[in-house]
Amino acid sequence: MVYSAMPDSFQAHEGLEAKVAEMNWGSSRHGSVRGADSIARVPGVLRTPFLIQKVLRFAEAWFEPIPEPRLDDWLGKHRELMQSFDAFRSAWEEQRDFIGPNDLRRVVHLMALGPEEPAPKVMQVLQEACAAFFSPLRVAVIRSRTERKESRVTPPLPAEREEEPERSVLPPLVTEDILPWLAAGLRSDSVVTVAVTLSPLTSSGKCTVGASDWSKRVGVFSLESVLEEPLSSRVMERTTKFLTHQVTHMLGVLHCCYFRCLMNGAAHQEEADGRPPYLCGVCLKKLHLVTGLDPLLRYQHLARFWAWAGSPQIAMWYETRVRVVRSTFANAQVQLPPTCRLRPPKEQKDGPGGEEGARTWRSQRTEAFREESPMISAKHLTWSPSSCFSASPRKTL
Repeated sequence: MVYSAMPDSFQAHEGLEAKVAEMNWGSSRHGSVRGADSIARVPGVLRTPFLIQKVLRFAEAWFEPIPEPRLDDWLGKHRELMQSFDAFRSAWEEQRDFIGPNDLRRVVHLMALGPEEPAPKVMQVLQEACAAFFSPLRVAVIRSRTERKESRVTPPLPAEREEEPERSVLPPLVTEDILPWLAAGLRSDSVVTVAVTLSPLTSSGKCTVGASDWSKRVGVFSLESVLEEPLSSRVMERTTKFLTHQVTHMLGVLHCCYFRCLMNGAAHQEEADGRPPYLCGVCLKKLHLVTGLDPLLRYQHLARFWAWAGSPQIAMWYETRVRVVRSTFANAQVQLPPTCRLRPPKEQKDGPGGEEGARTWRSQRTEAFREESPMISAKHLTWSPSSCFSASPRKTL
């Protein structure tokens, strides 16, 4: 399955996209950026609020540079703008009347759209995921206007084709019909209203995974290619990554070309599955500008969600980073392992206590230390890179 490029498939509002291009969201074209050069593209760290500043200081150790793309990968087929934070901020501040939250717009609305709509359990997973990911914004699942008794407006549904001997097939939904219909019912408190469906979609006559109108804050996306039965933890991860990626686009964040990140483009399902579920430091700072998030509280919400969704490794990724950042505070909230109550036996020259007893005590103390804090190496008192820093050298706190 090939994901459509945002500049190609999200053409619902040409004026705003032309304005974005004119303002130059990012001046340089695709290239693999590594190490300190990529971190240098998160400017003004010292001018950012305290908590996001703390998180960004760990960014170089936490996030891996984006690898060189293969010919069939997204960056092997598309030339992407490398959207820097300064370029994003300039464009977003000029367009903030149309894009993103403000004092009145504080809710992300999700809607199940027929004729083949996601089950209530799927909508619950998407609601919980978006509530954690876009914290502190609220997320609500709303009904389409066809389900409201007072409404006489019906959504644009495709006409049935001639019935075949075995089954009746519905043609794809047309995004050019759905987006104006969503915009006509947009709520005043809506940051974005996103319709999700299991039906295929077309945009400009071509098959696509979705379309959005940034200025009207509406979008429609098909889960047909990512949602499978049964709803396993892998399917929930795939579906959650897909929707949060698309909604983040609607807040003005383009594809990330700096680190391995949720906002990396994907040309096929293998590449999409290889994307991590988290934002890199560059994209996290962009989302912080838009939503005013508390990074540690958001990480806690995401850790709880992924644990609930049956992905303990992802939950550990978020929880560990909360512990690492908090351990740098003067009044650190991280609970260190308690002092072991075992005491070395008194050395006796003629009894079994001597050197062997001391060795036994040291062995027991080390094992107790490891059991109470499996993420800390008892020998070096350092955070283990396998659980805290992905593919990076060991860091001593």
